[in-house]
Amino acid sequence: MKIYPPPTRQVYGNPVIGGTGNIAVTANRLYCFAFMVHEPLNLAWLCARVGSAGAAGLAEIGIYDSARNKIAEVTGLDTTTAYVTLGGAIDIDLAPGQYWLALVCNATPMLIGDNTATSFTLNDADTYGYAAGSYPLPATLPALSVSTGDIPIIMARA
Repeated sequence: MKIYPPPTRQVYGNPVIGGTGNIAVTANRLYCFAFMVHEPLNLAWLCARVGSAGAAGLAEIGIYDSARNKIAEVTGLDTTTAYVTLGGAIDIDLAPGQYWLALVCNATPMLIGDNTATSFTLNDADTYGYAAGSYPLPATLPALSVSTGDIPIIMARA
């Protein structure tokens, strides 16, 4: 099964979203991107990866449906230790359609991400964006602002 995100993202095998280095995330900023599911898919894991040492804190990762309602999440992910995977098991069946992956931290850890995004503008908040907010993840995604900065990697695995 493959998840097809917007053309600005890459998908690998199982599916994993690719990136290139350490980025500092902004505390209480909700990072999101949309992806399409083209055939029924069971997701089993949501995760992100801590990079080099940064501020200790907690992270949450979630998945939202096309109506922007949260349908699964992993919570209380400790960002203290460098070079570890943050994540947890989920068991959710997705029908074909659009979904969102989202991440929020209550501190400013270094996460692995696409640190080349400053060289281009992701100019469509319907595919990738961020929102000021607060930890934990909201029940419903708010309106997103267009992102022109670094992008943390948020991964989903079938």
